[in-house]
Amino acid sequence: MLMFLLNFVFHLLHIIIILSSLFLYWFDDFVGLHLILQVIILSSWLIIGPIMKKPGVCVLTELQKKMGLGGDAGFSESYIVYLVKKLGYKGHDNKKIDLITFSVFALSSIVSIYRYVS
Repeated sequence: MLMFLLNFVFHLLHIIIILSSLFLYWFDDFVGLHLILQVIILSSWLIIGPIMKKPGVCVLTELQKKMGLGGDAGFSESYIVYLVKKLGYKGHDNKKIDLITFSVFALSSIVSIYRYVS
């Protein structure tokens, strides 16, 4: 029961982070918080990931995997790839999904910076 609850919490955290990264900058009061979130995500990918010898890795995803959570043996890639597979999209390409993920991240960061400084 505890593992089920922990897995649920990790999935919920992932979804909250993803949705916040995508939409939080839309709201004037949260633009600064969005930028902080983007810096944390980028730090995970570019600083903590290489320290773990896995550049581009999400610390939360790695922690979920290390704890044996995620449920599937297929939970070996990024959380977005995992989510795409769980949603039933069959013809996915991991590298393409990662590229789209980073592109959307970069675009939302640029818009957020623009909104913050203007």
